Amino acid sequence: MSTVESADEAFLASFLDDYYAECDEHLAAIRRGLLALESSLGQGQLDQNVVEEVFRGFHSLKGLSGMVGVRPAEQLAHHAESYLRLLRRKEIALNADALEAVIAATRLLEQVIAAWRRGEPIPDFAEMLARLSDLTTTKAPAAVPPPPSPPPPAVPPPPPPAAEVALTEEESRRLAAALQMGKQAWQITFTPSRDLAQRGINVNTIRSRLQDQGELIRAAPIITPEGGISFAFLWATDADPSALAQWAEDGIRYAPYLALPAAAPAAAEVAAPAPAAVPEEAATPGEVAAPVAGSGAAAPPGPSPEP
Repeated sequence: MSTVESADEAFLASFLDDYYAECDEHLAAIRRGLLALESSLGQGQLDQNVVEEVFRGFHSLKGLSGMVGVRPAEQLAHHAESYLRLLRRKEIALNADALEAVIAATRLLEQVIAAWRRGEPIPDFAEMLARLSDLTTTKAPAAVPPPPSPPPPAVPPPPPPAAEVALTEEESRRLAAALQMGKQAWQITFTPSRDLAQRGINVNTIRSRLQDQGELIRAAPIITPEGGISFAFLWATDADPSALAQWAEDGIRYAPYLALPAAAPAAAEVAAPAPAAVPEEAATPGEVAAPVAGSGAAAPPGPSPEP
């Protein structure tokens, strides 16, 4: 197995570990929220903060599962999220049957993710999808008129920052070798979305694209301030930079990699520190080329030359 293949498998395993850990956190938050909603049944007033928390939990599970290709979990979370969206907007009332359906869907969602993790057959979830769909197509009277939807943002949010992780010794060696070959190093950030996933664009297709057109030095998931996931890649290539502009519609942002200070190529060949010399901006080419005869050290600095 090649070093690149080993690195790819290690990255995928690490990413899946992050996915399962995120799922555990969101499922725990959803269960807490549903328990709180159950205790408020019949009281006529729901805690909207709890409704929001449960909605966000299903929303995050849908997005995360879509990114890693766990379609059964994505579909379950999507249908549950649709019901919670109506509840959140107060377009539908919560009742015992609906709450029991969402609790059962949460339990099944947990089983689906666990089966996927162990490589076991996925439990049948078609009946649950139909049950959740019935909740959103048969609306109960709303307690109050729904609030107006907020206007869409004028501009899309900026891409998340790159992962500030120090390179390993092996990654630094590969980067230095690529730069010596005349390649340009780029920081690539990919932000997945549902629309991109529907077009078949995910983190794996982006990795393949980068590997086909250059050398992938490092890849790491990063958590955005909103709680989502993006991916940062350190990539070296001799491809035409103008071609990168076409990748923006695929969720990609790019910038020259400037995290490491530039080093002179000959620096590694110097055996010992050089003696003190006249500052470069004050020396002429002739002074640098002609050392003082008969002296083993640099001449003491004289008065600064006229500008």
